[in-house]
Amino acid sequence: MYNIALKREFYGHEIAGIKLHAAIDVQIYENRIHDCSLGTWLDWQTQGTRVSKNIYYRNNRGLFVEVSHGPYLVDHNILTSEYALDNHAQGVA
Repeated sequence: MYNIALKREFYGHEIAGIKLHAAIDVQIYENRIHDCSLGTWLDWQTQGTRVSKNIYYRNNRGLFVEVSHGPYLVDHNILTSEYALDNHAQGVA
């Protein structure tokens, strides 16, 4: 096992491994997202989006969805971060 210290050199309110505003009819799938402050951040107007078959690890937060009314789908993901999911939205399955 390796002891990896994350530098976190970049900081701000708009930083994530994947950060999208108005993710309309987007597919985020088959990614390995790790060592980020936020793994994936879907902000404002997430509609018709599918987050599927992703692996999240060693993130401060894995998946964060904010200010959205959906519909959107989150399925078949592996979220291993201590703070895996933060949902501040409606319309998720």
